Amino acid sequence: MIRQNSQIKIGHPWLKGAVVRGRISHAHFEKKITIYKMIPKKKTRRELGCRQRLTRFIVDSISLNENEMA
Repeated sequence: MIRQNSQIKIGHPWLKGAVVRGRISHAHFEKKITIYKMIPKKKTRRELGCRQRLTRFIVDSISLNENEMA
């Protein structure tokens, strides 16, 4: 979706001629999430962990048909 003054343009799933320019700041891992499963009366316990990868992206400019937005 792009808004110029009072005009709103919505794409399904994208807008033709729209370009987003940006840069990747850095990639890092999120804090570890601990998953603990226990089955009662079976004496079964299982502990798992997961760290999700994250990427920080900084948008520098958005343009529609070569006209840059402010």
